[in-house]
Amino acid sequence: MKFKTILRYIVLAGIFVVPFLPFFVANSMYFPFISGKNFAFRIIIEIIFACWLILALSDKSYAPKKSPIMWAYSAFMAIVILADIFGVNPYRSFWSNYERMEGLIAHLHFFAYFLVLGSTLSGQKLWDAFWKTSIGASLIMVVYGFAQLGGVAAIHQGGVRLDGTFGNAAYLAVYMLFNIFLSAYYLAHTWKKPAERWIYMVTIPLQFIILFYTATRGSLLGLLGGVFLSAVLLVIAERKRKKLRNISIGIGAALIVLVLVFIAMRNVPFIKNNEVLGRFASISLHDKTTESRFMIWNMAWQGVLERPVLGWGQENFNLVFNKFYNPKMYDQEQWFDRTHNIVFDWLIDAGFLGAIGYFALFGLIIYGIWKTKQFSSLEKSILVGMMAGYFVHNFFVFDNLVSYIIYFSIAGWIYSLQTEEKRAAAAGKPMMNMEVVNYGLAPVAAVALILCVYFLNTRPIQANETLIQALQNEKDPQTSLMYYQKAIGYGTFGSGEARERLVIDAPNMAANASADVKSQVLSYAASQMEEQIKAAPNDARYELFLASFYDGIGDYDDALVHVNRALEESPKKQAILIEKGVAYIGKKDYQDALAAFKEAYDLEPDYTDAKTIYAAGAAYAGDKDLAMSLLSGLSDQDLLTDDRALGAYAQLGDYDKVLQIYQLRLANHPEKDDARAQIELSIAATYMQLGRKTDAIAALQQIASESPQYASQIQQYIDDIKAGKNPVQQ
Repeated sequence: MKFKTILRYIVLAGIFVVPFLPFFVANSMYFPFISGKNFAFRIIIEIIFACWLILALSDKSYAPKKSPIMWAYSAFMAIVILADIFGVNPYRSFWSNYERMEGLIAHLHFFAYFLVLGSTLSGQKLWDAFWKTSIGASLIMVVYGFAQLGGVAAIHQGGVRLDGTFGNAAYLAVYMLFNIFLSAYYLAHTWKKPAERWIYMVTIPLQFIILFYTATRGSLLGLLGGVFLSAVLLVIAERKRKKLRNISIGIGAALIVLVLVFIAMRNVPFIKNNEVLGRFASISLHDKTTESRFMIWNMAWQGVLERPVLGWGQENFNLVFNKFYNPKMYDQEQWFDRTHNIVFDWLIDAGFLGAIGYFALFGLIIYGIWKTKQFSSLEKSILVGMMAGYFVHNFFVFDNLVSYIIYFSIAGWIYSLQTEEKRAAAAGKPMMNMEVVNYGLAPVAAVALILCVYFLNTRPIQANETLIQALQNEKDPQTSLMYYQKAIGYGTFGSGEARERLVIDAPNMAANASADVKSQVLSYAASQMEEQIKAAPNDARYELFLASFYDGIGDYDDALVHVNRALEESPKKQAILIEKGVAYIGKKDYQDALAAFKEAYDLEPDYTDAKTIYAAGAAYAGDKDLAMSLLSGLSDQDLLTDDRALGAYAQLGDYDKVLQIYQLRLANHPEKDDARAQIELSIAATYMQLGRKTDAIAALQQIASESPQYASQIQQYIDDIKAGKNPVQQ
């Protein structure tokens, strides 16, 4: 077999493995649903790209050909590279992290994938095989989704929203969205073949059911919008085929009626109380999620205005979110790293140039679909509807590895069809002397491949798996510390997440360690987070984590240093101001603590936690009137769960209110378990504070009757009380 043939088979094998990547879950890795898929994709692409490169040098038909899509994608990549180089944090823009695994490295792999795919899959038969493989893989995912729906397989993110092997319902949703339209395309493409036609007629409803039970509103809206657009396009394009035109009109009208009926019935109990339908019924301008999206987009726009040309660089929206943080986001995720909108994502990542580049490519793909002679009007309408549905999804969510793969596969498909004649004309013509290619460039490509796989994948994988070992050994602090040191020692982009986890977990690790190991753990955690801050000096998140760490170990002066730095980067985030107040409480500087808590409260008085903490600060500062005024606004539900309010009343000496809170908690905890026994013990302690010894003894006797295992200990407490001692402390 010729060397060129072997290379081609390797490339094709890699291409046809890609549709099965959604099923790969690396349970030995940190973020197993994300990191495993991404590393597998990158290794596959590096291998097939090296083989394709030799193929392209050996045969001009495999070399890139001029086309609008090729020019647009190349220009977009050039803009992204510049945006990342000149961005706020080039390292993060280049590498990203385990949770996302995007950044420039990912997009270079997507571009390589596009080149290989668009240049190697020649002819409709190969493309049909590729897309049918993708649809076949989606059917396997459908089976897994039904297993989750039936309770046979676990839903990994919790709740009722199906997530397949993605670990995220939105990722599964957009995967099904693409495959529904692709199945519809092949339903139209094979309509005259009854056997295949019935396969797609069964496949589409099954895919829809899985999409529906992901309860991802953006994807369902994308599906409805895409189908409606397809119908409109058919009405415009098919003036002569009246039957098809009338069916399209019927579909469009049915969708309008369906939406109107759903809106009219959205408050019917059957819809409102359904866990899936209720999510769609709750869509409104005043919905909590919708309001948060508008706030995030407003923050993003402020960031765009600050760096309009090339943006902030990929993976840096968290810095924009912190800098322009809206205090009304207090009850939402505190560290957003995505705008949840494709327009703002690229405006932030690469400025107006990047956004124009992205949408130019997007538009040229749609234009290419519509102008491609190989598609019928029906097929074109379906594919354009698919692109519209994808855009609607991304208007409310964001891309992930698999959605990017399918999107750039579509780009490669249209590019391939546009350049088919050029590739056929160049077939068999080498670009240079074959001896130079086989004996000079091929070995160089092989060495480059080995180096890429090792440095871009092997070492980060090793660091990732070592981090998991560190987390799994936290009850053995010395062993855990050794793994943390090893994970960070690899010097990969995973060091940031390892340091972050270390500084969060170090206090708990130290609590179970000997004095010597405790000192090592705390010292190493602090020094490593200091290193991370040097690497990302404008990230309020890292500053706050280190401040919280120092507060936790009683180093309040260092905590204040870092909390003040965090406030420089995010002056309106209540969590940072509260941490500042905590540090001052630790220093017994109650007036400065009160000032910090007041600032957090004043930013958004509806924030109950801030109000409670402000009240506690007032109690410590001796301002009883302010504390009581704030505490009086708390509901019974707040008092049930918030120990800070309880502590504030205790600090004020209002033990009647403390007793009332504990009795409220007892009434809401009927189970006779250790938690109930602890509440009753606290009630006994409060009675002692009030001088009600008889009631304290009665409370203790109640514990003994409900929890006989504590009887001997409780009797000792009772004997001590009778002897004039106070064995139970508040």
